[in-house]
Amino acid sequence: MKKILTLSFIILLFINQQLKANPITSLTIEMPTPTEVTLWIDGVNFGSFRNSITLDQLYTGTHEMKILGSRRHLNRYQPTPIIYCGQVETRYNTKTIAQLLHGYGIRISYLPLYNQVCYQTPYQSSCHPNHHASPTCNNYPPPTTIPVIYPVSEQAFCQFKQVLANTWFDSDKKALICNFLQMNFVTTQQAYQLINQLDFEQTRLAIAKEAYLKTVDRQNYYSVFCLFDFESSKKCLSEYMASV
Repeated sequence: MKKILTLSFIILLFINQQLKANPITSLTIEMPTPTEVTLWIDGVNFGSFRNSITLDQLYTGTHEMKILGSRRHLNRYQPTPIIYCGQVETRYNTKTIAQLLHGYGIRISYLPLYNQVCYQTPYQSSCHPNHHASPTCNNYPPPTTIPVIYPVSEQAFCQFKQVLANTWFDSDKKALICNFLQMNFVTTQQAYQLINQLDFEQTRLAIAKEAYLKTVDRQNYYSVFCLFDFESSKKCLSEYMASV
């Protein structure tokens, strides 16, 4: 009997330590428009939803997330459309909000969760200027939203590059890239590849300016300068980057 109680105590202690190491947090996923999709987290199917879904039983850390479109109007030979495939990070004592953007982009926001804490201190409370801290007084600052922008997934980017590769004229490529950048964020490396798809210097310069506004790692953007032949183009781009 003592051995069973001891073993049970050890198991409970282990579970408690695991929960402390990986506290459970909240994750909310929001679609840009009402669309029937299926959610997979770490290889587990969490079912279908249309507008948004909230998961309250996820551990903090990095999770593999896949959002699949509906197969309602597809035949058996057509693949299931992938709305998003990538990673999402959940943090301790934080509500994570993942907002799907039009296209394949995603915006992550972290909303801190503050507990109601009473400070029984001899000085006056900020909530009650003429009294000591009340048991219902919350001395924490109000929650703030910290936006984190993720670039388009490599899978979606490769599909778009194939479309560009089948387009002949610079003017048509420019229009496609501008539409793509309106819906997605990119890395400097991805912006480099988009600019390199164009033939004319002026078109490259125009797209370089557009892509800079949607680049998530602007500190690396000077690497695209080698795509320009004229110093005047490099100077123009540099002045534009400094002005925005």
